Amino acid sequence: MLLTVIVSHDHLTNVNDSLALVQALINERHTINTVFFLFNGAYTANAFIDMPTDEPNISQLWSELALTHQIRLVVCSASAARRGICVTNLAPGFNLGSIGELVASCDESERVLDL
Repeated sequence: MLLTVIVSHDHLTNVNDSLALVQALINERHTINTVFFLFNGAYTANAFIDMPTDEPNISQLWSELALTHQIRLVVCSASAARRGICVTNLAPGFNLGSIGELVASCDESERVLDL
C-alpha cells in the first residue's frame, strides 16, 4: 500500500513513535511516498539540535531511514520558517516544501496517516 505520513509533533514528543511506526510499515512491505513534517514536526529537521548522548538523535535516524528506503522527507516551509529552520540548518535528507506537495502526495497515496 502506498502511504503518506504526516508528522506534526516535535522531535521531543515523537522521539521514536512516528519513526518506529514508519519502520514497521516498511517491514510490512508498505511503500512510504512522503513523510511530511508539519507544525512542530518541523523541529525534527533541524540539524543543529544537539541531543544528550543517552537520547536518540531523531533527525539522524529519520535521515538514515530516508536514505535506506528512498523516502522523501518534506518539511512545510511555513512551519519551518516560524521555527527558525531554513535550508542552511536542514538535516541531511530533509527538504523544504509546500502544502501543495503534501496535497499531491496525498492524492498519489492510497492512505494518509496523521501522527
